[in-house]
Amino acid sequence: LISDGIPASGMAQFKELWALRENISESISLSGRVHKNDIAIPPAALPRFLPEFEALVAEHYQPFRVLTFGHIGDGNIHVNVIGPDEMTMEDFENRARELDHLLCRLVVAYRGSISAEHGIGLLKKHLLSYQRDPRLIHMMREIKKVFDPKGLFNPGKIFD
Repeated sequence: LISDGIPASGMAQFKELWALRENISESISLSGRVHKNDIAIPPAALPRFLPEFEALVAEHYQPFRVLTFGHIGDGNIHVNVIGPDEMTMEDFENRARELDHLLCRLVVAYRGSISAEHGIGLLKKHLLSYQRDPRLIHMMREIKKVFDPKGLFNPGKIFD
């Protein structure tokens, strides 16, 4: 996956290179409408997974662009789908949510995780069933009821 690299020659260059990495998300956000996912794929499968996902987007979501970056050594990938400016935000969000399901199916096929370092979160809670069996989700809900019978802790979250 890596065809070129730059090792830092000193602390100043290290800081410059790290600043580039730290500003990727903000830079992508300037590109237009962005829908983000945080996935993990076994590192050995990345050379097959990334082109397959990009081809899937090109085939079914032609106006979208995909930018990925992340922690290639452990397989954590930040997937950024950028929609065209002429698409309404509502249309973009609907299409991006459709794409989430295709992405999740592909991630599961590669034995990956639909949510890596950032967790499921509120925006992705509808995707939890790709990673967890319905019986396990039911069990998690029941456990939450035991410790929070009135639903006071984290209202509106995953297990309400």
